[in-house]
Amino acid sequence: MRILTKNPPHVIVLNEYATMQTIYVPRRYIRERQLTAQLSVHRSTLRRWVEQGLLPAPIQIGPRTVAWDVDEIEQWQAERAAASRKPG
Repeated sequence: MRILTKNPPHVIVLNEYATMQTIYVPRRYIRERQLTAQLSVHRSTLRRWVEQGLLPAPIQIGPRTVAWDVDEIEQWQAERAAASRKPG
């Protein structure tokens, strides 16, 4: 099985019979405490980065609950890593 496109929440794959298939992949979320631990920053830093537009905004998933989309965070991390490796 080979992944052709990844556009959450659907992934289009080429199966072993060379037939395209669309698979539903549920979104994954990460809460503030997990994200602060993963990035090794304080929660006030997360909030400041969101206010400054440096970090994707969290999603309201309940009346008093917010979380970040894992795919957005992974993309953000990849962009930051790529930017830090650029010369000059």
